[in-house]
Amino acid sequence: MILINRHLPLNSERLQKLTESYRVSNDKLLKALGNEQPLSAEEGFEKTFEAFKG
Repeated sequence: MILINRHLPLNSERLQKLTESYRVSNDKLLKALGNEQPLSAEEGFEKTFEAFKG
């Protein structure tokens, strides 16, 4: 379904939610996975970047 010329209601509250910064923590995930991680964050980023790069 394609919507043409349909404007979404945008008010200051919605605009704020779309543009604000979010801060998240991975503490809960790390605790669930345990201490042994297969890759460091840097290694994971590099592998992901290489995969997208092709």
